Amino acid sequence: MAAVIEQAKYVSGDTLKVTNAFSEKVYKMLKRAQDLELRKAKKNLSMNDVLDKVLSEYLKKNDPIEKAQRREDVNSEKSVKQIEATPLKNRLKTEHCRQNKTQSNFTKILFQNADIPFQRRAISGQLKRQVIHRDKDKCQHRYEDGSKCENQRFTEIHHKIPISYGGQNQLQNLITLCSGHHKVQHMNS
Repeated sequence: MAAVIEQAKYVSGDTLKVTNAFSEKVYKMLKRAQDLELRKAKKNLSMNDVLDKVLSEYLKKNDPIEKAQRREDVNSEKSVKQIEATPLKNRLKTEHCRQNKTQSNFTKILFQNADIPFQRRAISGQLKRQVIHRDKDKCQHRYEDGSKCENQRFTEIHHKIPISYGGQNQLQNLITLCSGHHKVQHMNS
């Protein structure tokens, strides 16, 4: 297939005219999706309606921001139910243990012996989702004029304070950067 320049121009309000070339296979899949949606909706649907439905479902399933939001919603529902079901005495005991564990981990890092090789722990899936959700899966690098890069492709999670300098896998120590700015960050440090 010859290269076709993709274009999008506003024709009115929030409506765009998009110029693109599709392979016959993709066009047949679009038409099939339109037929299936027509059957389900029992009314005439435009290709715009079909693309809206298909792309919404795709993003709902595959977009890391959507996944993080879903996980956050589920976790907040679970934690509310758990708190309501746990007697007050047990809640206080659990919170005390959690605080002591955090202080203990912090102390270990502060007094780590330089002769002992440090071990890096992988960032948990839950923490990755929180970073992705907070940063909207966009590069957070700030240029000198104060604007953000906002690249959404090839993003990576970066430790502001490196693990080797006592940084931890905590939300406030993690930031999303595109691969280019991530490399620059490591070259400058």
